[in-house]
Amino acid sequence: MLTRLFSRISLVAAVTVVWSAVDVRAQEGDWLAERAKLEKVIERRVAELVKKDITREKVAMSERMKWPVRQPKLSKKFVVQFVTEKVERKVEVEFSSASPEEIKKEADEKYRLFELGEPVQFTLRRGGRAPHVEGKLRSVTQGYLKISGRKVSRMDISEEVLANYDPIISKRYRDLYVEKKLRWLKVHKKKAKEDGLTVSLPAAFEATGYQAKTPKLRKSIKPEDWVSRADELEKCYRAKCVSYGKQIRTKINKEVFTQSGYVFVTEAKPNGQWIPEAEAESYRAKLKQMDDNSKRSTEDPFGAGAGTPGAPGAPGAPGAPGAPEDDVWDQ
Repeated sequence: MLTRLFSRISLVAAVTVVWSAVDVRAQEGDWLAERAKLEKVIERRVAELVKKDITREKVAMSERMKWPVRQPKLSKKFVVQFVTEKVERKVEVEFSSASPEEIKKEADEKYRLFELGEPVQFTLRRGGRAPHVEGKLRSVTQGYLKISGRKVSRMDISEEVLANYDPIISKRYRDLYVEKKLRWLKVHKKKAKEDGLTVSLPAAFEATGYQAKTPKLRKSIKPEDWVSRADELEKCYRAKCVSYGKQIRTKINKEVFTQSGYVFVTEAKPNGQWIPEAEAESYRAKLKQMDDNSKRSTEDPFGAGAGTPGAPGAPGAPGAPGAPEDDVWDQ
């Protein structure tokens, strides 16, 4: 019996909440259509002001972009290819005197074999009282060189000097010279190319309508670090339109609704609403009634009466000391 009583009380409270909500919605229906029209007026005014005050040219100036801003006509791939080929041609001209052919000629000349009767001179590697040798080459043997009237042991001559007298040593030194020079040439040409691209490529990207993703990447030669300036302008333009629209919407909302006899009811969920002034007070009252009914439906109907006659746990209540043996709740 007690359970059925609780159920009936809860049902009555729930029905009260539902009817209160229905009543509020019915009340809203009279002016919601009018408010919808006012919201369209607000949207139109916001759009007109945004269009007037925010233009792509103004955004370009604020972003320090040269106007007009157009989409790039050349792809980044083409720009990279064009600039790279131009830099490579410049590097080849710069190092033309150090071509593999010229290097081989240098090696052949530096380590050529001297002919008999040719004037020669060199310094002994072991020094001594007469370290400088000078005269005409008279003969070359496995053990010594004869320069004019002086015999010089090969043991006293450095291997590099002997490269001008011994064909085997001469070939080895020519090959080493070419290898070393080509290695030097490769390293320096690579550096010259990198230096050229570092200067030319960023400038080419900017000149053809691209800009670095961030200021720190303005010297980057990686195509992925560059984007279309026109695309970036459009992105900034749209962002500023949205931001400015939000900024002016609050003011326009207030102007339009206030002029139309509306007031802002903060109690209306979720974030307050504009409601006709004539309906505001009754609307607030209905909202309060709904809130009170909702709270009442969740309360224990006997919680506030604990300890009073007839309440559970009070003297004379069922189950309490001194209660009649016949349970009146079951009658």
